[in-house]
Amino acid sequence: MSGPRDETLRVLWTGDREAAVLKPAGLSSERSESSGIEPHAGDSAITRARRQFGWLDAQLPHRLDRPTSGILMIAADRAAVAVHGEEQRAGRWTKWYVARIPESVSGSRAAPALVGHHNAYIRRRGRLAECVRSGGDPARLEILLVTPAADQPRESHALIRLDTGRFHQIRVMLASLGAPLVGDRDYGSAAPPESFELVSAGLRIERGEQPVAIEVPDAAMRGVSPELRARLGAELSAPRAVLREHRAP
Repeated sequence: MSGPRDETLRVLWTGDREAAVLKPAGLSSERSESSGIEPHAGDSAITRARRQFGWLDAQLPHRLDRPTSGILMIAADRAAVAVHGEEQRAGRWTKWYVARIPESVSGSRAAPALVGHHNAYIRRRGRLAECVRSGGDPARLEILLVTPAADQPRESHALIRLDTGRFHQIRVMLASLGAPLVGDRDYGSAAPPESFELVSAGLRIERGEQPVAIEVPDAAMRGVSPELRARLGAELSAPRAVLREHRAP
């Protein structure tokens, strides 16, 4: 998959020495500078952000996999990224994703049967991850809602709140539940190989009385139902106590 070239990142939100941008699918969050062997090998979200904002020491407080699109936070410098790191360790960041999955899962269950809390142990193996019975890192997520995709029959969208940030967590956990992302051949999708659809759709940061709430624009998600979009908005604006209760393991 080749990422878009020479494009300005869409800015979704700006703060004091920080910004949230819309990372397109196919663009690496962070990559080594070009070695001169592969054209554009140094192209990444962080290199674009450094040019775009004039933040020569810009840092990433989190990352999105190359095929994943959506909200990516940029810190202007090491001091700003240190603040982001403290916030994440304190559990003040909450992330929501939208994933395109089949309308039915293994065992002939309908995809909405996946709604609920899910726990797993995940271990990285090379460039992929696997769910294991023991010896892995604990992982948690909640599937909040599943609705039919408006643009494709036999496909659905799942709204997911990510409670831990393990390598390939959503991809491998959905696969273990019998609902791999449509087109994600690495994790068992039977659909023709293509770029799968996983969007970092919402980010909320607890800061004082008024949290920072960032949501991707409608155009960033194909065929998402109004019901799912409304649920995402409700999650982003929920009272802090309610959100904390829902995230409790």
